[in-house]
Amino acid sequence: MFITNNFILYFYQRFTIVDVINYFTAASFSTFRLTMKQYIQTHWTSYALANYFFPKELQICVIDLYARVRIPDDIVDEDWTLSCDEKENLLWQMWEIREKTCTGISWTTDTDFLAHWQEVCNKNHHHQQGYNIPLEYYAAFRKAMLQDLRKETYENYVALQNYMYWSAEVVWLMMTHLIWRDTQYTDETLAWAKLLWEAMQYTNFLRDIHEDITQRWRYYIPLERLEKFWLTHEHLTQYVYWKPLDQNRRSFMKHEISFTKEMYTRANKTIKHLNPSWRKAVFLASKLYEWILDKITRIDYDVFSKNSRTTSKEKLRILMKNYARSSFS
Repeated sequence: MFITNNFILYFYQRFTIVDVINYFTAASFSTFRLTMKQYIQTHWTSYALANYFFPKELQICVIDLYARVRIPDDIVDEDWTLSCDEKENLLWQMWEIREKTCTGISWTTDTDFLAHWQEVCNKNHHHQQGYNIPLEYYAAFRKAMLQDLRKETYENYVALQNYMYWSAEVVWLMMTHLIWRDTQYTDETLAWAKLLWEAMQYTNFLRDIHEDITQRWRYYIPLERLEKFWLTHEHLTQYVYWKPLDQNRRSFMKHEISFTKEMYTRANKTIKHLNPSWRKAVFLASKLYEWILDKITRIDYDVFSKNSRTTSKEKLRILMKNYARSSFS
């Protein structure tokens, strides 16, 4: 089992000189956070860049929070040595440790991986005391991970929205507890937070059509949205493996990009209401992700056979272009 047997190596093998410098110049970064910081840079690259624009104390909280959601996600998506039943059992054990840590109940385990996971939970709980993140958010995220083990397709957008709430929007809701710790936020603010995260998640689905089909045999794009263009999930498989580009596919992708960009437009209007200390990071994360849609357009909507991930150079250009705007002054 890759993640179980090589948990520490899994993080340490991704060190960069930047991480080492950060470790020796910031005493508040433990070895754990050093490894998790590089983990973010490897898996969550756009957000890793945006995270640098948060205040230092919030950067640490984001790293801790990321550990709690990314590790279970990797067990589901990246560990090919476990069966679905074994993964499900492991997720339930991890949830039990997480729950006991939050309620102050001691826990011992003789399993290396679960011992390391307990360390993650202990550090998270110690550092994020006072933020009052509801335990139900973690339960919702667990529900998404369990669903990924069994569910391959979505019939309509409402069903996908439920999944996106469990898998992504609750993470952003956790972030609101970090960002607005001492601030009263309205239902409108929470609605905006959910909308922005929904836009980012759907951007992921569009970008990763090829990867999700070939590696995980999942179809996140709802069937009802495909049927508007006389397409099915079977057509997506054909496009990935052998069928050449056609107008149907272009029209579908163009429509979905327009749909997703509208979500960004609506969500970005409310970023100006954020605390100025957090505003830059959230706005830049939004722009970094929105540009993925522009990248898809530039490759003629061909996410089925071409790489639509943004490069480091492209991300730097986006940051430079939008940095001044991120102050909303």
